[in-house]
Amino acid sequence: MQRGARLFERITTLSERCVCHRTQKVIVARYADAIVAAAGGDRSSPLRIVEWAAGTAAKTGSLL
Repeated sequence: MQRGARLFERITTLSERCVCHRTQKVIVARYADAIVAAAGGDRSSPLRIVEWAAGTAAKTGSLL
């Protein structure tokens, strides 16, 4: 993992950031099916997922 990604992961564990990060994970997990359905369209082409500032892509796993 690159230095910047390691730093980002450390930042997400800080108490000031942790609430927001956990909330994002809960929202993505709770609405994963709806997110995928809305993004999938007619399924005639591959679905691409982009997680901005992903770090280790922890939230992306809920969508796969």
